[in-house]
Parts: sequence; C-alpha cells; structure tokens
Amino acid sequence: MRLFVPMLAVLAAAPAAFAQERNQDEEIVVTAERLRGSVPGNVTPETTFSAEDVRSYGASSIFQILAAVAPNTGSASIRGGGFPIVLINGRRVSGFQEIRDLPADVISRVEVFDEQLSLQYGFSPDQRVVNLVLERTYSASSAETGAGVADVDARASMRAEAGFTEIDEGDRIALGLSHDAASSITELERDIAPPLSGPDTRAARTLSPDQNNWRANASFSRALNERVTGTASVRVETSEQSALLGLDSASTPRDRDSESQSVRLAGALDGSQAGWQWTSTATADFTRQESTTSDSALPARTRSDQTLYDITANANGALFDVPAGRARGGLRLGFEQRQIESYAFDTFGERRADLERTTPSGRITFSAPITSRRFEFGEAFGDISLNTSASWSEPSDFAALSSFGFGGSWSPIRALRFTLQNENSEAAPSLQQLGDPTLTTPDVSFFDVANGQSVLVTRTTGGNSALLAEERNDLVFNSTWSPPQVQGMSISFSWARNESQNALAALPTALPETEAAFPSRYVRDLGGVLTAIDTRPINLAQRDIESIRWGVSYSRSIGRQQQQGRPQRPAEGAPASVASPATPGAPSPTTPEGASPAERRMGLGGGQTAGAGRWNVSAFHRIRLMDDVTLAAGQTPIDVLDRGGLDGGGEPASSIEFEGGVFYRGLGLRFNGGWTDSYSIPVTTGGALDFSDRWTINARMFLSFDARPNILEAAPWLRGARLSLNIENITDSVVEVRDETGATPSAYQEGYLNPLGRVVQLSFRKQW
Repeated sequence: MRLFVPMLAVLAAAPAAFAQERNQDEEIVVTAERLRGSVPGNVTPETTFSAEDVRSYGASSIFQILAAVAPNTGSASIRGGGFPIVLINGRRVSGFQEIRDLPADVISRVEVFDEQLSLQYGFSPDQRVVNLVLERTYSASSAETGAGVADVDARASMRAEAGFTEIDEGDRIALGLSHDAASSITELERDIAPPLSGPDTRAARTLSPDQNNWRANASFSRALNERVTGTASVRVETSEQSALLGLDSASTPRDRDSESQSVRLAGALDGSQAGWQWTSTATADFTRQESTTSDSALPARTRSDQTLYDITANANGALFDVPAGRARGGLRLGFEQRQIESYAFDTFGERRADLERTTPSGRITFSAPITSRRFEFGEAFGDISLNTSASWSEPSDFAALSSFGFGGSWSPIRALRFTLQNENSEAAPSLQQLGDPTLTTPDVSFFDVANGQSVLVTRTTGGNSALLAEERNDLVFNSTWSPPQVQGMSISFSWARNESQNALAALPTALPETEAAFPSRYVRDLGGVLTAIDTRPINLAQRDIESIRWGVSYSRSIGRQQQQGRPQRPAEGAPASVASPATPGAPSPTTPEGASPAERRMGLGGGQTAGAGRWNVSAFHRIRLMDDVTLAAGQTPIDVLDRGGLDGGGEPASSIEFEGGVFYRGLGLRFNGGWTDSYSIPVTTGGALDFSDRWTINARMFLSFDARPNILEAAPWLRGARLSLNIENITDSVVEVRDETGATPSAYQEGYLNPLGRVVQLSFRKQW
C-alpha cells in the first residue's frame, strides 16, 4: 500500500487547489491570439517544454529531444509501441524521416498531449502526441563526429554526420548525411565461460556483430500560397553486419553476413480552409534484406523484398457551435498496399513466400464540449467534453476489421485535467509476421525451463502464415495536475486495462507451460535434451493486463532569465513560460553579426554570457496490477506478474524511469535510467530461477563553448561548438540470475545478458 501513498496525497490536495482558485474574489480573463504552432481546438498540453528547456538538454537532433522527454510521453497502456505521434507546428507530417535530421536548435516549444488528441489526427488513441513548434527563421550548417568503446576496450565504435537546415517562415530545407560503424565483440572478450566439453569456440562466436551503416536524407517544405504548404522528402539507408556463429563440422569458422538497403519517398500537402485543417500524404518505401551463412556442409541464404505504397488524407475542424463552444469532427481516409517476397535456402531445402495486402481504411471522430468556463456555460463544473470515434479497414487477406471508441475529459480547474478513453478494436498481423523468411541459427545458448539446464539449440525465426487477427479492448484513464503554488511542476497519473484475444506475440520461451501448449515448436533427442526451438510468432488465446503509471516532472530556471525581444502573449490556459520571442532565431540588438546560430538563439555574442541556467527532473513509477495469460484455448490462465512478464524479464511488475539534469553557462550534466523489479521463473523439474532487480544509470556531460566567452577569446574557432561525453550503464549493472543451488546457469552469464557492458562515447559538434 505504501506505493499508493504519494498518489493519494496528490489526489487529496487537488480539491484544496480547486477551492483556492474558486474562492478568488475576482477572476481575470485574458483574451489573446492562439500561440503560433498550437494544436487547433480547446485541448491543452499536459507538459510544455520551452526553448530554454530544449537547449538545456544539449541535444543535437529532434530524435534526441524525443528520447530526452520520453518519460513524459509514456503511458500505463501497453499499446502504441512507446513512441509518440509527432506533429510539426500543430500539423501532421508525412513521416518521421521528414523531421529526423532537424537540429534541436530549431525547436521553439515542445508540447506533450495525452492519447485523446491522436484521434483528431486520424490515429487510434494508443499513443501520446508530441507537437514540435519550430522557429520562424533559422539557418545553420553542422558537423559532428564521435567515437566510443564498450566494456573497456572490447568494442570500438565511431560515427560522423553532417547537416544543413534553413527555415524561412513556411519554407524549410533539411539535408543530412551520417555514417556509423562498430566492431564486433566475441564471447571470449566478454569472459563467457568455456564449454565443459568439445572445442572452445568462444573466439569464433560474436555477441554483437560488426556494423557499418550509412544514411542520407533530404526534406523540402514550401508554402505554395497563404494556406497550403507542400513537403517532399527522400531517405536512403544501407546497413551491413557480420557475425560469427562458431565452428562448423569441418572446424571452420561459421559466419553470417547481413545487408539491408531501403529507399523511402514521401510527399505531403497541408492547408486550412474555413476553420478546417487538412493533410494529405503519399509514401513509397522499398526495402531489401539479405543474409548469407557460410558453412562448409550446410550453407544458408535468405532474401526479403518489401514494398509499401500508402496514401492518406486527414481533415479536422469545427462542425457547428454548441452552447459550450464548437463541436469538432475529423475524417481520415487511407489506402495502403504492402508486398513481401521472401526466399530462404538451408538444410531443410528451399522455401519461398509471396504475400500482398491492399488495405483501404477510414476513421471518423466527433467531439463536443459540454460545459465551458470560457463560454460561461455550466462553468461551475469546469470544462467537460465528450468524444466518439469509429474506424474500418479491410485487408485483402483478412476479413474486415473495425473499431469503436468513446471517451471524455474534465478539467474542474485550469491546473487539473482528467481523461477517460475506451476502444474496442481488431488488428491484423503484419506482413513481416506472416511472411518473413525462415532463418535457422545453430548453437544458440538457451536455458531449458523444463529440465532446468543450459543447452545449445538450433533456433528458428521468421514469419508464420497461420496467424489470426487480434481482438482488443482498451480502457485508459489519465490525469494531470500542475499545482499553481509550484511553478514548473506537473504531476500525472495513468491507469490502463488492456484485454486481448488471439494476441500476437513471439513464442514465450521463458514459460515452462509453453511446450505443452505448442509442442511442435520444441525438438528433443531420445534423452529428452532440447536440441531445437521454433520461436516464430504465435497467437495467444487471451491476455489481460492492468497497470498504473504515475510520476512528477519539475523544471526551474537558475539565475536571472534574460529577456529576448517582446514575448508573445500566451493563449488561455497556456503557461507563461512557453511564450517565445516575437522573432525567434533572429539576433537581438546586442548580438553581433558573426554570432553562431546557437548564440543567436541564446541572445549571446560579443563577450556576453547567459544570465540564466536550467534544471529539471522527471521520475515515473509503473506498477502492473495484473498480467494473466492463456497460452492456448482450454488451458488454465497463467499469472506472469511475478515472472517478469510474458518473455521473462521485459515486463516487470514494478519499474521506475527517470531523467534529469542541470545546465548553467554552457555546462550541462544529464542523467537518465531506471529500475526494474526482481522476478522468478519456475522450473518444471523443481525449483526456480531467481532474477535480481536492476538499477541502470546513464550520464551525459557537455560544454557549449558559445556560453564561455573567455574560451572563445582564446580559440575563436570554437564558436558554435559543443563537446559531449556520454556514458551508458555507468555501473556496468546487469540482472543477476541464480538457480536453486545459487549458481548462475551458463545461458544467463553476464556477457549474454549485457553484451556491451559499459559504453563510453566522446563527440564534438560544430555549427556555422
């Protein structure tokens, strides 16, 4: 029960804050234009990060900013994959590749919304939404290079990237080129114990392969007229990997070379008319993946060609007026075509698959305010709104799929908001889950939970053409409170119940009951020793999960905040700290012509120093209250709550994630990481495997030279530069595994569970 004490204290204090605001003698109403780049409608963000907050992260790209604010974009729900929907200036984008290479300096404001807003943009309500508001004008070139080592010196890595970004009101150009590479790390280098019998193959087996990756991206956006903007982007990626798989029957090293090439083309048109916002996007994606396994007796090859064409149109806006404001509607129509051609050749012969799916789809959404303080209708109840949505899709290889949902929000005061959303939906397996080429990997270290022993098995991966569609019922409750007495603080609470029938999942090999439910996936010799396992995806008969997630975010400035131009007046309900300069990115009157882009954003240059810094902390606690799994029809449900979830470790009953740091006069220190609870997996022959809890801490230190005029005087070439040191897993922590005798099974050695150990990286970035 002590886990709920902080939460109850928060909820108990809310009525007091409500009364305090209600008992004000005089209410001041501010009428102002909506902040530039805001999301249309009356929805307000849960959390807002200003340009100063963004700069304090010392991030190079938008992708790193999204990673930094990840604790604030999480949810108690298991849906959505953990990555938020990203908007630019309140508008839907053609894809993440359109914005991935934009530097963090272009961000004027970051707004985080709960899952309900995703309905307005044609998505299902299973992902949070992040709106990135960009500067009006910006122009800079950048280059960054870095190198690192893992496990002291066992693995070396390097990366280099260059980019150019220019923003002029509605026009935007972003170009990016990057390369990264890393050497392999073998079992011998990570001190894996030698085998008790047979040849020592540790030097011929890699835990992490050689890697070599290239990526090029170009994105163009142009205002075609006052109301319509067009965007086009192209992205090309190549990836190569080389792994050692031990010795073959001729005692020759067996290796596997993998290659991947992809090209993605996207275009979009968006505009507004008569209070409606519309977006249309078109995407073409081509990917080829190949692998070759050299073996003197049993060579193997696989190839997979994947093609995607997607056209989507989305519109949302005001339908009509009601006493509490305006009712809004949204409509999304889409057409998608996917194709996958796969080929595999190994000791089992040649196998081919050719799958194609065309999917027309649509979603309609309706929302209406019921009471409103702003329109003085039922204002005693605060702001109440309701919504409903329905979707339909008809994959050519499945029966028609549909969803229906409803929800609502209530804000009794501006600082407090509650939302509730329910959706019943159906989801078809992806073509990859159905048709990925079958790949077998020999001599994989594996713990057999039936016999309680570590063995080497041949593992099979790939697609399963017999998968069924999944049926889902999701109910999510969110609440957010920003105490008026504590500026910069936000407290949130989320509860979710997710029910799934025919749930799609990889074979849950950590459960001893799995073999009885799927006996054909296991192969044993005459002595009962496991020799092969097929881990291709399956349908679980039923899975029910109930969880809560709550946490606190707190951010404050350090020192005296420097005024930059004339700030815009915030919209109703928006925190004053998010107001941006009237001309973001433009030099202040005291900023010299030669100042770097970073200096112009900070109002620095010519010997000035930043008069303010920033610190923040975010911490969130997630607790699974229930996790019941029925593997196959007719079987007894299994409680996996204390077993680390379905896969034995990835879904602990209790976990914490945190992020925080301080930035002052160009020097920054960031920490992030988390804690996962201990768990235990029973063994069929008796006893159990006990897995310890784990703390993981990562740190990043950086120095922005633009805020250090004394250094710039001695080395002017450092203008616009930043030096960063990044350390992942500072304490080299790993989950410790013990059997009933207190020994660690060989399949759970530290090198297997954490191949890289501690990773240290140093990077240098320069902007012009």
